[in-house]
Amino acid sequence: MSGSSSLVSGIPSAELLSMRLDGEVFPLGAGWFPVDLPDSPGLRISAVMAGRSSRLIAGGTTAAWVWGAASVLPTPLTLLSDVRARARLRPGSPAVVREVTLAEGEIAELGDGRVTTPLRTLLDLACEGAPADVLRRLASVADLDRDEVLSAARRERRPGVQAARRAISAALSRC
Repeated sequence: MSGSSSLVSGIPSAELLSMRLDGEVFPLGAGWFPVDLPDSPGLRISAVMAGRSSRLIAGGTTAAWVWGAASVLPTPLTLLSDVRARARLRPGSPAVVREVTLAEGEIAELGDGRVTTPLRTLLDLACEGAPADVLRRLASVADLDRDEVLSAARRERRPGVQAARRAISAALSRC
């Protein structure tokens, strides 16, 4: 095993499948992990970022999955690259990379990878027109309240932010 959040590596696929049948490992994202590891954002980011550039950042629906607000890892993955970092994917990678400008405090470092904070993730998803239940789950798992999210949304200057504010207000009115 490598030192990165106990990702099982360097083992032939036939042996990994045997270990899975024996209940020793489970697949998660792009990797295999020992079954005794608890599910956590740190484990999930390791699964998403295994073998990828450290310049990439999980964002959007992928970040929602990392934070535990989605039960299924989305495909393709949504990865971000800060415009100042210029990261690229290997050809054939099942992911989309968007170049964005990220402010200080909008990225969380978890173990082997980086992910947008729950607040940034919620704002991104709202701007992309995510369903209300996704916004509610993310706010709930991250313990974000409506006023905090709306305050951050008022500071945003990007396409779709007015519709996002309305969606956030409606989705989080029950929080």
